[in-house]
Amino acid sequence: MTIHGEMAKLGKKPEDIKKITIRTHEACIRIIDKKGPLSNPADRDHCIQYMVAVPILFGRLTASDYEDDIAADPRIDKLRDKIVCVEDPAFTKDYHDPAKRSIANALTVEFNDGKKLKEVVVEYPIGHKRRPQGGHAGPGRKVQDQSRAPLPREAAGRHPRRVLRPEEARGKCR
Repeated sequence: MTIHGEMAKLGKKPEDIKKITIRTHEACIRIIDKKGPLSNPADRDHCIQYMVAVPILFGRLTASDYEDDIAADPRIDKLRDKIVCVEDPAFTKDYHDPAKRSIANALTVEFNDGKKLKEVVVEYPIGHKRRPQGGHAGPGRKVQDQSRAPLPREAAGRHPRRVLRPEEARGKCR
């Protein structure tokens, strides 16, 4: 999202991009560095090039952006073809460090005119429990919040027993 905004400030368009370099960890390269056709939302969800191209083009990345109607935009694949991943050994080390568990990536955008944007580095992506303030609450927090919500009225008759909160449930299941 940051790159989309920086490009807008400079009056740059996606077609002005010559190359995007993603400095990342080994697991990213092994698992989600994908070239070629992406046939469905699951393919797109496991392609870092797709997850970078869409925010640059649209300034967002939502669940609906993985669907066929968005993926049909030919600009996405044109931009994906300009994205390369390179391993940063320090990022790989931090990824495997149990005390850190970083999922760092750094993006550098180079334009056809030779100019470059300042590298954008994200150590903990949206949704990561260690993301600084302003980040997404993350799935763990969502589950915790939902477990405290009252049952809908129509479900109350079918589930007569009280639902325990996570802190109450500890030690009750065997």
